[in-house]
Amino acid sequence: MPLRKKLGLLLVSACGLHTAVGFMAQNPNKVLLSTMPTVSPYGRDATIAWAAPVLLPTKPMPPVQPAGLGSKFYLPAFLPPWIARDTVRTKFSDDIFFLEQSQTFVNVSVNIRSTVIRLKNGDLFVHAPVAPTPECVSLIKELGEVAYVVLPVTAIEHKVYMARFASLFPKAKIYVAPGQFSWPVDLPLGFRVDGVLTEENKKSMPFIDEIDYTGWIFRPFTGSISEVAFFHRKSRTLLVTDAIIWIDDQPPEILRQAGVGQDLWKKMALQACFLGPPNLDTFQKIKQRLIVSPVIRVLVVSRAKKEVAEWIKRVCEWKFERVIPAHFSAPIKAGPVDLQDAYAFLEEGETGADRGGKSLPFGFDFSALWQGRQGAVGRKGRGGKSVQFPEQDLKILKSLNKFVSATGLAE
Repeated sequence: MPLRKKLGLLLVSACGLHTAVGFMAQNPNKVLLSTMPTVSPYGRDATIAWAAPVLLPTKPMPPVQPAGLGSKFYLPAFLPPWIARDTVRTKFSDDIFFLEQSQTFVNVSVNIRSTVIRLKNGDLFVHAPVAPTPECVSLIKELGEVAYVVLPVTAIEHKVYMARFASLFPKAKIYVAPGQFSWPVDLPLGFRVDGVLTEENKKSMPFIDEIDYTGWIFRPFTGSISEVAFFHRKSRTLLVTDAIIWIDDQPPEILRQAGVGQDLWKKMALQACFLGPPNLDTFQKIKQRLIVSPVIRVLVVSRAKKEVAEWIKRVCEWKFERVIPAHFSAPIKAGPVDLQDAYAFLEEGETGADRGGKSLPFGFDFSALWQGRQGAVGRKGRGGKSVQFPEQDLKILKSLNKFVSATGLAE
């Protein structure tokens, strides 16, 4: 093993194991959730995972409800709010509902969304569940009986509540994206898994006649990163998690309820995207358009260009008319051409950690898709290419990128 990898491995192992051992020594009846880290060392959750391992009871228990906190209480919580965690349910159609909560890191709050689809027989399909507070669970049960729950990514913010959620819906079948792991020690997930969302397993999925799926996976030195997209045939809706976002001028409802105004929201959105001090002029470049978040684009996609490009090609074979991501605004009126535009930087030759300059899949030419745009259903006219972010705003992300490349942990 090269010296740079040894040093990087030693650094991350020391951070993770020191914290893990300390917590486990004080909590011998608890285990670490298998999420350390789940977006690899260069993902946006990695630092959080090393610094604050998430503890779950070995036997998941219903959330405690201290007097005065009622149905909004959830513990243990991965990120604030620690106590009063509101849940907002929004009806998109007779069969599609959103459940949104807020999550805060340092001084930046964003929304996190779970999507619930009612199938033809009345059963519920839950995508990327949020924290199952009593309020949240009640809002779901009002819609029907949960039959299927899917964990569509390896990212810690979506994975961390699965064990508790699964325990509260014991009759539901649980399906997960491939590559779930913990690092530096691989530990059990803490919940039953009924199937892995791979291409080979499609025929065995009981919901496949109504909801199709396809995913990608990349395996760096420290584990795996993956995301699975879903297509609800009846509504022509694409469900993704972190693959794409749309940022509006106004904050999501869940944040407005918390008192977040427009000016603060712009700063928070920029910090969430760039991990650095907000440059308000840049907000005009990223608002009200379909984009790949700079965090995902620089730290993840740049290393998995081939895998992501092939995935986008498969996703765009579906004739979807709207997109529902797990963060920021939804639903987004967009189709395959709009998604191809957002990922056009793959073809444009954007610089970054491109894993040795490996080429895109044979025959996958994004530039050909810039011709004949009639029929595109995006909210806003496009120039045909993905947005270019200011170099000044990318400094922190690129520094992180260089660090994990230098250590060899992301190779």
